[in-house]
Amino acid sequence: MHKHRLLDLSQYKPIEEFSALAPSLRPAQGLVSLCPRVKDSADDRLRIPHSAMDWATVGVRDTQSDCGKESSPGDHLQAPAAAHHCVLCVKGYQAKETGPESAVITKVKGVSISRVHRGLKRIWDVAEYVKPPEGGSIFTIITRTESTKLQTMGTCAESRTVPEAQCINDEDCVKGGVHILGNGEQTGRCIQAGRGSLKTCEIIGWCPLEDETVTSESLQEFVPSFTILIKNVIHFPQFGFSKGNIEGQDFLRNCTYHPISSPSCPIFTVGFIVSEAGVNFTEIAYKGGIIGVIINWNCNLDLHPSNCHPQYSFRRLDLQSKVSSGYNYRYAKYYKKNGTESRTLIKVYGIRIDVIVHGEAGKFSLIPTIINLATALTSIGVGSVLCDWILLTFMNKNNMYSMRKYDEVKRCTEKHVYYMGNNRQTNC
Repeated sequence: MHKHRLLDLSQYKPIEEFSALAPSLRPAQGLVSLCPRVKDSADDRLRIPHSAMDWATVGVRDTQSDCGKESSPGDHLQAPAAAHHCVLCVKGYQAKETGPESAVITKVKGVSISRVHRGLKRIWDVAEYVKPPEGGSIFTIITRTESTKLQTMGTCAESRTVPEAQCINDEDCVKGGVHILGNGEQTGRCIQAGRGSLKTCEIIGWCPLEDETVTSESLQEFVPSFTILIKNVIHFPQFGFSKGNIEGQDFLRNCTYHPISSPSCPIFTVGFIVSEAGVNFTEIAYKGGIIGVIINWNCNLDLHPSNCHPQYSFRRLDLQSKVSSGYNYRYAKYYKKNGTESRTLIKVYGIRIDVIVHGEAGKFSLIPTIINLATALTSIGVGSVLCDWILLTFMNKNNMYSMRKYDEVKRCTEKHVYYMGNNRQTNC
């Protein structure tokens, strides 16, 4: 005996099957599966929208202020949403220029005091603690020094920190020999190296050596309050646009940079820069380090130039490793004492500031607008839909194409399901 079961027609959804008449004109599968169906009341058929009027009435949504909103995948497959995102949200209608021409001038202000031996003090001004003094985009603020004074050209034992210079007798020392890590030219003699029994080869060089008589001075107590004025001018040659980061002389007299209360002020304190870079000031002042001040210009030239402002960010650039950490260099001051040429060798630890400028400018241009709009519409299959619309509307054989493209699914009042053997049969 056959069993019959009635099914609710609301659960029955026909599946469109497209013919292979024109594969290149077939709508994108993702678009077909997600776009809404439109009911044709004239012949009671379920059809995929294929005309301009269909697309105008199906899936219409408000696209204003949607750039920052999350949306479903189906939204992005609709033509208005895709065009809105590709052309408006990412400014696809603009010609872009990156890597602007840039000039940077810096100026540091502040006075520091260091304590030397026996309670003596030394005053440091800008001319002494800023190297180089030209005020370019890369400069160093000295935070600590190690000085070896009264060095003269003569003979002395090589440093004990040079393994190749250690010796037992004169035969171990080569006259005229020079080691890369050494401090001078060997005389061929093996002599006592300071206190203890260790001997090293005698050299001709600046004596006494740096390791023996070092005087250390620290400037870090006052460095955090130093101010740095950064003047930056950028130029985008493609658009003939130039802009600087200084609004006016009167504004500079009473401002200090703050990301919220004073974001356009180009005067920064050293302590603020170090803090924003996430660095411990005591540690970087003792060992030295490199901090980058990154200036980013993002200018929409379709708006007034006053809307183009720089954005500042800060980060540490040098790697902190056990092998080679910090930042230091050496220089010497030469003078004559009693007619003998002498010098003071100074090893400097400091905070090196690198000002790095990035930028991008955009302005409306017809060519990128057409390219990006066409790309957006093509990627979601609108090109195929447009071709279908032309074939179904203007071609002589549009009826034949319509018959081959769509399958009619007639509605029935009830649907019977019965079984013949192991086969499931349906009848409408």
